[in-house]
Amino acid sequence: MSPSPEFWKKKTLGELEFVAMDTETTGLEASSRIIELAGVRFSLERELGVFPSVLIHPSVPIPPQSTEIHGITDEMVRQSPRFEVVIERFLRFGENAVWLAHNAWFDVKMLSGEFRRLSRPFPSLCFLDTYALSRCYLPQLPNHRLQTVAAHFQLNTEGLHRAQKDAFLVKEIFLRLFAHRPSLLLEELGPLFPALFNEV
Repeated sequence: MSPSPEFWKKKTLGELEFVAMDTETTGLEASSRIIELAGVRFSLERELGVFPSVLIHPSVPIPPQSTEIHGITDEMVRQSPRFEVVIERFLRFGENAVWLAHNAWFDVKMLSGEFRRLSRPFPSLCFLDTYALSRCYLPQLPNHRLQTVAAHFQLNTEGLHRAQKDAFLVKEIFLRLFAHRPSLLLEELGPLFPALFNEV
């Protein structure tokens, strides 16, 4: 059973564990499929584990315009496992943690679509969006794309638009924003505190 919203809201950032994650997909539409998933689990003090990048067979062709962005081809995923196999491992990896993503609404939309295709309910997960956090805490930036925020913190962006690299950037951005604030309650993020995405 997933923790209740009250469980999350009354925890300090220093008490929590986080999973920074990223997906790569066949496109931007709700009907698009996930073709890569990766994550890194951490606390404000240390890294706790890595879910290495896993390519996923989408059961549909990958459009050339999507391959131009992330470099993943049909041939690369031909022998890869299906989403239902990979997600079980990833859910165990992310159990009892706050999940982080940049533009989290997109990753939630993609995950939700995959669960719908499996006729399974979307699990109750607590998400924070580093895009929204950046807009709040770094209003001086010209935009809040992952590459821009990473460059602000002088993070290496080589390999951007692959799940593992992007997940590590999400982790590092979050730490640079909050590693020095372990006593901050999650609910003190105010309107940035996420709903539990039971239904998307």
